[in-house]
Amino acid sequence: MQFDVASDDYLPLLKERIMAQIEKYFMLIVFSLYCKEVGPTGFNKTFKKWLDSKTYRDDIAAGKGKLEWDRKVPDDKIVNLKELLNCDAFNENLPNVINQINQLSYKMFNDLPRGDQKCKSMRKLAGRTLIQVLPPKLTVYLEEKLGDLSKVPDFYDMVGQLSYFGKMPELIE
Repeated sequence: MQFDVASDDYLPLLKERIMAQIEKYFMLIVFSLYCKEVGPTGFNKTFKKWLDSKTYRDDIAAGKGKLEWDRKVPDDKIVNLKELLNCDAFNENLPNVINQINQLSYKMFNDLPRGDQKCKSMRKLAGRTLIQVLPPKLTVYLEEKLGDLSKVPDFYDMVGQLSYFGKMPELIE
């Protein structure tokens, strides 16, 4: 749960720590297999030699790349949201898009108890989802207003900026 609400700067360190703990747990299981297999013979083979004769190290390396770190919104929902935003009636569809994103994020985190961490997790997922479904012109607009979108800004800040898109007259110098 801490990973869901961690800041973007802290995520790489947290991923590294989690991976180290998973690897230790896996090696503990492998050691129990070693004890079960070699123990009855009086441990005539060291753990290192036994491990070298198995593929467990390769399994660990292969498994590391298969972990999913973020909760993913289903692809069909992403396609529907993109269709709503890729039309000329963007401003008319924005409330519907916001509502759908909020509902999706609530459903994705229904396993968390109510509270601050659930709210932060939902807003972060909603922000990532909004960035994912934005058409290029709106992405450029948000980058001008909020800066780099790779570090996901607050969902409500993005919604506020999008609500002004095309409504504010250009400032005359």
